[in-house]
Amino acid sequence: AQETAAAVAKESMALTEDERQMVSDLIEKELQAGTIPPEHAIRLAATINTVMGKQTDELLRLGMLSPESAERWRGEYLPRFYESKLTPTASDLWADAVRKAAGGGKPLKGIRGKHLRGRGMYETIPVTQLADYETMGWEVRDPDYQPGLTDDGMVQVWRDFTRQERDKMGEIRDAGFRFVMGYMQTQKDIALGRMFEALATNPEMSSKTATEELSVHVPTGTAPGTEVKTYGKLAGRYVSPETLSQLSMIEEAQSEALMMYRKAMGLWKESKTVLNPVAHANNVISNITMAHFAGVSYGRVDKYLAAIRDFATKSDDVLEAKDAGLFLGTMNEAELFNTLPEELKALAQTQEGTATKIGRSAFNLLSFYLRKPMGWAYQAEDTFFRYLIYKDARGRGLSPDDAVDYAQKFIFTYDDLPKGARLIRDFGIPFFAYTYKAIPALLETALTHPERFAAPMAVIMAANAVAYAIAAGDDDDSWELKLKKYLNDPEYRKEAKAKEQLERELLPEWLKGKTALGTDKTVRLGTDELTKLPMFLDMSRMIPGGDLLDVRPNSGGIPWPQPLTPNHPLLAMTTAIFANKDTFYGKDIVNERTDTAEEAARKRMDWMWKQMTPAIAYGNYHWERWMNALAQATGKEVQWAPEWATDKAIATGIGRDGLPVQPKLAAMQTFGIKARPYDLDKAEEIQRSMTNKDVREIEAEMRSLRRLMDLGAVSDRTYDRKREAADEKKERLRDGQTVDGKPR
Repeated sequence: AQETAAAVAKESMALTEDERQMVSDLIEKELQAGTIPPEHAIRLAATINTVMGKQTDELLRLGMLSPESAERWRGEYLPRFYESKLTPTASDLWADAVRKAAGGGKPLKGIRGKHLRGRGMYETIPVTQLADYETMGWEVRDPDYQPGLTDDGMVQVWRDFTRQERDKMGEIRDAGFRFVMGYMQTQKDIALGRMFEALATNPEMSSKTATEELSVHVPTGTAPGTEVKTYGKLAGRYVSPETLSQLSMIEEAQSEALMMYRKAMGLWKESKTVLNPVAHANNVISNITMAHFAGVSYGRVDKYLAAIRDFATKSDDVLEAKDAGLFLGTMNEAELFNTLPEELKALAQTQEGTATKIGRSAFNLLSFYLRKPMGWAYQAEDTFFRYLIYKDARGRGLSPDDAVDYAQKFIFTYDDLPKGARLIRDFGIPFFAYTYKAIPALLETALTHPERFAAPMAVIMAANAVAYAIAAGDDDDSWELKLKKYLNDPEYRKEAKAKEQLERELLPEWLKGKTALGTDKTVRLGTDELTKLPMFLDMSRMIPGGDLLDVRPNSGGIPWPQPLTPNHPLLAMTTAIFANKDTFYGKDIVNERTDTAEEAARKRMDWMWKQMTPAIAYGNYHWERWMNALAQATGKEVQWAPEWATDKAIATGIGRDGLPVQPKLAAMQTFGIKARPYDLDKAEEIQRSMTNKDVREIEAEMRSLRRLMDLGAVSDRTYDRKREAADEKKERLRDGQTVDGKPR
């Protein structure tokens, strides 16, 4: 339907505004006498009539339009829009939101039928006045009226608005706009009607009588102002609670408050994914592994080339995949509106409030107007890999429908989340939908194709082993000799593993977790040429579910998998404002003892800016990194912001870790390759200092307890027990363990 609307919109762009209005006159049989329309206007009118006729036939088939209404308007129907009704005010939106909230959130609102209502004016009059009304152009629209038998009482009559009345009401006469807007809105109701029909005819999904599994009754009401059943052919039947959960998305989508909230959340997630080059790199690399899990192995370059060739030539396989629904959702409404003439885009956007327009413009500016190309790229990344897996599945004998399901099992779509998962995503864990989809895919691969699951794990472990084999031993030995010693000399392997254990103990907490494959999050690379420090690569975002087994929260707390840890932006902001804690890094935002009020305000604003703006925005992490890389490359400080705006207004070339920000590493990190050197000697000093601090705090606690004992507030027995425990804690800390006796 979107493609059909886009095709008509593109054809309308070739016409002038006057000609598009003339097309409306042609269709509605209102062309002024003596007017000779050009051929292209006649052709567009015929196209619109043909498309609208097919839509009318489908509405009739689904019982969503009466035969009388269909024949009355067939061949001369275009949806009507009025400028005065296109712009809901903020008060209207919030009033509607409050009304719906007070209504208790009823599920299954179903078909709205806005464009199926009889247009024009309805009045209920005494039957005695009927003749006068008919003289003025009114006609009876009352199923209970029987001429000659109902001579008194009331009767409902109707007439259409005249052209003059519609002009006064501000009717939009542009045929392109009217078709695209009206056709797509009605098509959404048709889509619901088809779904309800499919459910009604499937005995496993619905029944006429209640059963143990199918126990929820579907209401039989009609859409306001129509005779259309709100749930079409499903009305009056019984469905399962699970079906109710899925269909409740229809109701949720109509809540203005929830729509506004989800729109804001969508922008925030877009800023952290689509508008973050790191996310693009991680997405592609992760999809390569997902394709491997699905059966397209890493080394099958021939299959990748074949998929690329299919897209380039628009092969029959691509068309088949499209018809099977593999690419559903690849054209959104924003793209559809882009096919309209500029003045119609502006008119369509009058449906947005002033705040929305300002917000969209600001967001585009912050992202350097890269939203569209970066959004297209992110979509293309998933589309390609979904087709790659689909094509391979078809080659193995799966039907088109089964191949679509199989491809979407590994390259996810998120339009079928159950209600519980949607609530977690919307109000607790914004990226929970990915985790919800990834876990079954990973488990299925591990259980049905363990060899596929083991392949990336073996590669990561081998790469890490090679790096430590080269890092251990005498620096004068060649890397070939070190590898031979690692393979043949048990003592040398022991030395390499001891080095690995020591280094991993000294890594920052956020690099110590495990991936879903069971490997360490970080892989040892070589040695940085400039700093002579060991290099590590963070793999957690390059592997599907990469941090699934990471139970080391940066901010402390109970051990819990990172993807299942609440990380909603509202929660993060609340914690930052009221608890002074950055939950991502596990650090205080402000030093309340040493920061002045002005310094504290700058730090809080800087933190808030980074949280709420796109990753590529001015002043965000990528920007700071590149300013420091520029300073490092030129050997000069770079002032990129007023000093009052942020503590980092002047880039010195040194990063937050105290190491030089090298341009080559900055480029790698910007595009998702999180390789960087770590000063483990400094980390060891910090760890030793922290251990000493912990020991001093334990000793201070014991001194306080001793004073309480001397005052008689604590018994000797309690003090002795606490002292023994404290001595054991201090001994463990000095041995490099945690207070529980576990390795750090």
